Amino acid sequence: MGEPQQVTRGVHRLGSSLVSWYLVEEGDRLTAVDAGLPAFARDLERQLAQIDRRPGDVEAVILSHPDADHTGVAPRLRDAGARVLIHSEDDASLRKPGHKGGDASRRHLITQLYKPAFWRFVGGKARAGSMSPAAIDGAENFAHGDRLDVPGSPEGPQPMPKVTNVDDERARISLDAMEELEADVILPGHGDPWHGSPAAAMRRARAAR
Repeated sequence: MGEPQQVTRGVHRLGSSLVSWYLVEEGDRLTAVDAGLPAFARDLERQLAQIDRRPGDVEAVILSHPDADHTGVAPRLRDAGARVLIHSEDDASLRKPGHKGGDASRRHLITQLYKPAFWRFVGGKARAGSMSPAAIDGAENFAHGDRLDVPGSPEGPQPMPKVTNVDDERARISLDAMEELEADVILPGHGDPWHGSPAAAMRRARAAR
């Protein structure tokens, strides 16, 4: 794991070059947005100590979706007292992890098999425990557009990249919704933070398709 990085005031990026997760501060209160890979739990206390925090300081973990590279340290934070929250449509997959996708997702993955970067990414995730995600029961559910009663009061959808998303049309709807948000920084689970408006980021995302 890399060192924690302050992305902007009150927001810290943790994880590795492959997978990121974030801590949002509101005074002395913390919300984790996603939870990285399972192997990150080995270094969790050290990383938090570098920003003068400990696992028990995290009040809530907001999961954008239930993939193993986004839920890794959620059980550890839950055991330390954090609430876990996820969209109601993803709750079943969180409780019983399995293969995501269907025909569309598999077709997208096939198009990436010739790329060395794809195998570096997949191999790195596998070595960090993504092949054996933990089942998480008892998460609180939210719906699209809800403002969550956790530190930072977050809201907003999470689009998936074409190579891994299940439904292209719903991903486009999520992009449309994000375009209207007012923000200065976008924090992806994979890749570097985007400093700029959501509208500019969405224009670039559409061009990349």
